[in-house]
Amino acid sequence: MSTENAQPTTDSQPPTSQGQPELSLQTTPNGKKLLSLDGGGVRGYSSVLILQAIMEEVKKIETNGQDDGKERKPCDYFDLCGGTSTGGLAALMLFRLEMAPSAVKTAYEDLAPPDLRRAQEGQPCPKRAINDLVKKHAVNAQDLEKGGNAPLLQSDEKKPKMFMCATLEDHDNKVLLKSYHVPYDEKAPREGIKHDFWDSITILQAARATSAAPLYLPKAEYKAHALTDGGLLNNNPIDQVWDARFDLVEPRQPAPDVSVVISLGTTREDEKVKLAADHLMLQLYSRTFGKVLEDMVEIGRNVIDGIATASQAGGEFIDSLYKVLNFTTNTEARHLDFRRRLYFEQGHGRQAGTPQTRYYRFDADVPKPIALDDLAGMRKSLVTETETYLANEKTQGKIAECARLLAKT
Repeated sequence: MSTENAQPTTDSQPPTSQGQPELSLQTTPNGKKLLSLDGGGVRGYSSVLILQAIMEEVKKIETNGQDDGKERKPCDYFDLCGGTSTGGLAALMLFRLEMAPSAVKTAYEDLAPPDLRRAQEGQPCPKRAINDLVKKHAVNAQDLEKGGNAPLLQSDEKKPKMFMCATLEDHDNKVLLKSYHVPYDEKAPREGIKHDFWDSITILQAARATSAAPLYLPKAEYKAHALTDGGLLNNNPIDQVWDARFDLVEPRQPAPDVSVVISLGTTREDEKVKLAADHLMLQLYSRTFGKVLEDMVEIGRNVIDGIATASQAGGEFIDSLYKVLNFTTNTEARHLDFRRRLYFEQGHGRQAGTPQTRYYRFDADVPKPIALDDLAGMRKSLVTETETYLANEKTQGKIAECARLLAKT
């Protein structure tokens, strides 16, 4: 698959210096295709809208603009997908359950209201909703019979591959809950956990783990271990997706060629809006936790660590809040870091025309903060702002390039 004529509207290169021309890159032919999905609560709906637009463009290319009545599924085009938090749930639906973007959009509408009502009551992601979802979109007999209690792991190696990020609290490190088996490598570091430890995790347990955002949903449990939202350690899983490309080859084999990596954000705000969002979150939590949080707004985050040592209960809560405010805004930094990493891993751009991995980042801009649980914002401003972003000429150019790389022609 060649893109000699494609101009570099991608994010594969760091910003160029004045007077330094960008290089037109040719992608690696027949390489693997990777998809990364950020966390962000109901804002994940924006990611699904963007992905749907990409797949619609793929369809146009494959049918020469004719409508064949068949919606393109990402699981038929990407070799691997990874997501965290709401992105983890989207990865589950798109790849483990092989759903089309339109069906995932419906699931967001159906699942979000009961999820958030139960969150306010301190209850985990509802079992019934997950059971119904899995049975409705079952891809094997176990899914149909067990629903949410069906294993996340697929025995068929030909099935689409995906993983969800979570945080293993007692080990204080991130874990990848995978739908596929990885051949055992005795030299791989395990950090005290056996290589097959996660093989029996169910879809429901994994869904609860990746979405267990502090202060929104309670921790998940698996084999006496506590699991929380993967976004606590990395809300943009692009590095995990890139590293997991080694799962597509045998242990200790060279990395597979990758033709394209697509990373989807859950909207971004400018610095003033981010500060307003932080303040909004503090105000939201202060309704429940009272004056201590109102004082925190005035004192500032610089002294949160000091306050957190005041008491066991208060310290745990403030520590969780501090993590939420900082880690949920790291997605843009992760994107920029990965763009630089990819550029230098590929030899500083090499020469014009040399086959390389193409990297695309999509993240709709919003003029005001949208909270993780703002259902009204999802249905109104989030959709409007994402559609505006998709109508932008530069965005359309990037979507067209992605579609050409993905299309089966």
